Amino acid sequence: MGITAPAVYRYFSSHDELLRTLRVDVFNEVAEHLRRSCDELPKDDAPQRLITAGRALRGRGLTHQRDFGLLLGPSALGATRGEESAREQDAGWVFGLVFAELMADLWRSHPFPVDPPGSLPPRLTEQLSRLRAHRHVDLPVEAIAVMLRCWVRLYGLICMEALGHLQFALDDGPSSSSGSWPTPAKPSASGTSTGGPPPSDG
Repeated sequence: MGITAPAVYRYFSSHDELLRTLRVDVFNEVAEHLRRSCDELPKDDAPQRLITAGRALRGRGLTHQRDFGLLLGPSALGATRGEESAREQDAGWVFGLVFAELMADLWRSHPFPVDPPGSLPPRLTEQLSRLRAHRHVDLPVEAIAVMLRCWVRLYGLICMEALGHLQFALDDGPSSSSGSWPTPAKPSASGTSTGGPPPSDG
């Protein structure tokens, strides 16, 4: 890069600030990667676009493990300590908005089952209502609850795989040299599994 390590700190007040800035950049980069992946499909194919985004995130996590750790893993300083800056939160939502928009498209075209109105715990309803208003999420609160449940599962699975936390049971994970890590089947238009190539980064 033509710059020494000490010179970097002329532009950043601390190592934490440097990592937080990198994190914002990577959030934006990953969001753009997911959008490009979805843009290869018709706008009215909400189910497949959502599946494609999930596969693209997984592929990104496996091929850019350090970046993934900075976004959603143990290197995400502010997130792990509950001290995310406003800039980090906004950048994280640029990334999260991709999935929120895809879930909203799915809700409009293929409404999915949700909890009955008024059945969620009051505190949860309050927090999801605040998210809905602050981030302009075009979903009812009950559908946002489903979105978060789905996100927790997706994130958990990808995180376990990308960060090597399944190797206690499976020794051919992405960080090994065997390269034989299993790839999920690719759903067809009918919702059945047809098999498919490993996720690529682009």
